[in-house]
Amino acid sequence: MIARAVISMGQSLRKVIVAEGVENQAQFDVLRFQCYEDVQGCLLSRALPAAEITQLLPPASTAVAGPTLSFSPLS
Repeated sequence: MIARAVISMGQSLRKVIVAEGVENQAQFDVLRFQCYEDVQGCLLSRALPAAEITQLLPPASTAVAGPTLSFSPLS
């Protein structure tokens, strides 16, 4: 599977791999099974203008390093 090969290559290069374009639960489940830690796509959120997305982010003083996304697709 291509996703598994990309994950393996990224891990061997010590890179963070982001699965883009996740649009449905089946895609999400496959990627989660393949141990993708970072995903983005319409399943999780529609595209947002910069003004809206910045309102969802924590203040800089409370931000933490590293991935903090929990896998909870929109209904």
